[in-house]
Amino acid sequence: MRTRWGSALGTFVVLAALVAGCSSSSSSQGITSTTAADAAPVTESGDPDAEPTAGAESTEPQAGSDSSAAATQGARGGEMTVGIGSDPPSLDPAGNSSSLENGTVYDAVYDRLMRYLPDGSIEPMLAETVVEAEDRLSWTMTLRGGVTFHDGTPFDAEAVKFNVDRQKTSPYNSPAIIPITSVDVVDELTVRFNLDGPWTALPNAFAGVVGNMAAPSAVASDPDGLLRNPLGTGPYRFVSWAPNDAIVVEKYPEYWNPDAGLLDRITYKLIPVEAARVAAFEAGELDVMLSINEETATALADFQVTSFTPTGYGLVLLNQTRPPFDDVRVRRALVLGSDRDAVNAAYQGQLYEDYAWSPFPKGSTWWSPPGDGRTLAYDPDTARALIEDYGQPVEFTMLVLAGNQVVEDSSRATVEYWAEVGIDAEIEIVPDLGTYATRVALTGDFEAVGWIHQSFGDPDVLYNQLVTGGSTNYGKYSNPRMDELLQQGRVETDPTARQAIYAEIQDLWRDDVPFVQTSHGPLYLIGNDGVTGLDGSVFFPARTAAFTG
Repeated sequence: MRTRWGSALGTFVVLAALVAGCSSSSSSQGITSTTAADAAPVTESGDPDAEPTAGAESTEPQAGSDSSAAATQGARGGEMTVGIGSDPPSLDPAGNSSSLENGTVYDAVYDRLMRYLPDGSIEPMLAETVVEAEDRLSWTMTLRGGVTFHDGTPFDAEAVKFNVDRQKTSPYNSPAIIPITSVDVVDELTVRFNLDGPWTALPNAFAGVVGNMAAPSAVASDPDGLLRNPLGTGPYRFVSWAPNDAIVVEKYPEYWNPDAGLLDRITYKLIPVEAARVAAFEAGELDVMLSINEETATALADFQVTSFTPTGYGLVLLNQTRPPFDDVRVRRALVLGSDRDAVNAAYQGQLYEDYAWSPFPKGSTWWSPPGDGRTLAYDPDTARALIEDYGQPVEFTMLVLAGNQVVEDSSRATVEYWAEVGIDAEIEIVPDLGTYATRVALTGDFEAVGWIHQSFGDPDVLYNQLVTGGSTNYGKYSNPRMDELLQQGRVETDPTARQAIYAEIQDLWRDDVPFVQTSHGPLYLIGNDGVTGLDGSVFFPARTAAFTG
């Protein structure tokens, strides 16, 4: 028997909220009619000058949009200090954006072409309209005029082309926009995205990280300048970054929306240890702190605690190009052989909040309940029988990213459950994220590994995760029927028909068990009583946060 040191289960729950801003296609709920057939462009719901159109689900300001900031009753001015857990890997939207802290700072410095609302729908932001061509092989977007980057250079169609072309070559984000073959500048404020085939969810891609617009002038003067000196069009401009200490931004006085960015200054204070962050918050050194721990949220319940619907999920990727994971009996035994309820109760709710038996959380519009025999609930007797039927030793090494003791402890408990049904897992601790990501995404040098996927909004997010050869299908799962269904879902425009397609996809997912799903983890924003506007974003809401007086 080999030594067990825990699995990567739940390792990336800390990133669960980030995927709302960092993956490709998400919610199309706010743009239910965008084809040229009905000539219904998406219109900015928070723009007081916009005319209502059939392409927008609502023309009233919605929670989370900049136009609702005034409703928070916050005073203007003041400096807010926000406790975060780590330095971002990069502040370049085309760089490594794989942390919660990336999304938190991006929300202050950058605007996106489209943006998410907390309910998972989207609306235009730097875009004004987006219309699909009759042949469904392109989308045309008109842009908001009069917007400038923080160095005074104009935001226009050339800037959009520059950013999208740059993202298409990004080793981190290019999978998000693979269907885009080229970008045409039609005129100063109009851009056309050409596709290799119909893509219903294109507008949603630009509510993700690839929609962040950075100043071309910054890259022209220094190709790596955005890594440490972000330059966008957002309500705050970058001031400084002291590694392992703090990132500071200040209000951009020329910002196009006067209702956004009520503070004078925001300091993102790095405090890596959760207990130290809690102590600093209780001592009044922080106005707001971010946490993924239910225990922390409970301990600070006398303060403001805001939580968000999970936007992604943790999982264990299984490399199906080699035994034992090329056999569904083993994959199913891994799920049936661990007691999620017990582990969840013991380790601060790290593994899941409300298990959905699906890549979509139960609160998602697209979730469908499991049918008979598809719940994959804890069943050690069946798991043991599956391993016995497999008839060969089930031994493998699982990669674990160093740095989270709770994850290691909860993973150790799960591995012990696996041992009871005849599964023997060994752990390899990987000390840094760069090596970890390279082994998974570039070289495929793993048997099993903890990871995250997005489940927020539009179901097309599953395409690259599950289609044969998909750009984020790192476990190399393949099923011809799944490929057919994913392609149908990608091009279908009727919501009822799409719902049926993705219900079948979820049933097939439950049958095949492409990976071991471990979490739909929450994110908590905790603020003192003098803070308002914390419900404006799944990250720290730089656009709506303010002091009450």
